[in-house]
Amino acid sequence: MPFKEFIEKLSKAKVQKGDIPVWHLYTLGIGGDVFYKGLKEGKIKGAYCEYCNSVILPPRMYCEDCFEKIDKFVDVKGPFIVVAYTELYRDLDDNRLDIPIKVALISVPYAKGGIIHFLNPYQEIENGDIVKPVFNKKRVGSLKDIKYFELKK
Repeated sequence: MPFKEFIEKLSKAKVQKGDIPVWHLYTLGIGGDVFYKGLKEGKIKGAYCEYCNSVILPPRMYCEDCFEKIDKFVDVKGPFIVVAYTELYRDLDDNRLDIPIKVALISVPYAKGGIIHFLNPYQEIENGDIVKPVFNKKRVGSLKDIKYFELKK
């Protein structure tokens, strides 16, 4: 389908509110299990590939470059750098937000990959800034255990 036709059809799309009776079971895998257990402890974990001497964030069970199995995981302590970010001015229901939500790709110089997460909405944070995670006091092993990333002082 040509792009122009796709855009025309997309503009005619409508939102249907309601419930769809669907359930699913998502398994984290070994890397995800290590990552989320680390968040519950207030740590950010990465996978360490001994074969190509690299850290992968979030952790995976196999190295994406050399395809070797990974069985070593390390604490990723930073520096965490904002690679890219965007600001959202509307919520999912298209309501205007009082304070824009900032969402960023955050990585570390020595790691492959990164985390997509919120930035402190009250700070002026730009690409290249060094940030640190702010963890919630009560943690359950979820990405929401990190409240947001704020400027490192």
